[in-house]
Amino acid sequence: DLKSLDLLLRGVSADRSIAADAAQRNQAAGRPPFIFGTYQIYQELAKTYIKIGDFQKALEALDYGSVIRPDPEIFQIMVEAYTAAHDQEGAALALMEGQVIHPDEQAFASELVDLYQKMVPSSCAVNKTGGATSLNLDCPLVHDHLCAATRRVSELYTRRGDIPGAAKVRITAVQSFGCPAQ
Repeated sequence: DLKSLDLLLRGVSADRSIAADAAQRNQAAGRPPFIFGTYQIYQELAKTYIKIGDFQKALEALDYGSVIRPDPEIFQIMVEAYTAAHDQEGAALALMEGQVIHPDEQAFASELVDLYQKMVPSSCAVNKTGGATSLNLDCPLVHDHLCAATRRVSELYTRRGDIPGAAKVRITAVQSFGCPAQ
């Protein structure tokens, strides 16, 4: 694991150097900012940090990688890091962020249901109708996590330079979910 960590850290250094050079060339040419980088390096780095028990560094790598490309797998690995660190709330927020960015990814919703059932089995977080279960967005815990996740997603879009996307998430959070204005 330490050999792969060393190799990945060299890859990160090269990736950031190439990205900085490309950004500088774009700026010199008068082109709009563009995010450069290879997000998969940060995913692999995070997996390695999880294996060696450095969950904070794993999350930092994933945070950087998510700015390059907020791929669904990044949020799944975040959940792994939070779960390994025994941080169920962090895992719930990562799943909720993944759900906000990738609403068609059913895995996020089902994992959230499972996590809430484990976190607080007798809470209002999960609706059970017949044999089906679903999130109860009216439950204060779920609602608070949803609002926190939309804030984090809006901040991520802002860091990516996607100001319209950030605004859309904020507006949806307020109008559709009743979150406080950000």
